[in-house]
Amino acid sequence: MPQERFSNQPSRRETTLLHLFVRLYWFLFGYFFTLYSINQILLYKAQFFSPGDILYWLSIFIIIVVRFIDVKFLHGDTAEGTPATIKDFNIYSMILLLASLFVWLGIHFFSKQ
Repeated sequence: MPQERFSNQPSRRETTLLHLFVRLYWFLFGYFFTLYSINQILLYKAQFFSPGDILYWLSIFIIIVVRFIDVKFLHGDTAEGTPATIKDFNIYSMILLLASLFVWLGIHFFSKQ
């Protein structure tokens, strides 16, 4: 009977180094490139679609791809600790894209003044 007691307990997923890196990248480190590109746009008051703009959108795209890898292949979690679904990924992506668009437009608006 002791074996039944252990089989009813939820199994813990192992966290690999890759999973940790992927989660930290989309959650934290990926935004460093975004902040760097914002700095470049503001410093040089560049026109639309400058190298800073390309870096900005490329960093956002990479964050979204890394989050997709986390959800689809590494069975990532939500902020609440529950397993993330494709629906969670879609919501995250839409919020990130809309927020990035508003920030990008705001940067160009304020850098011209």
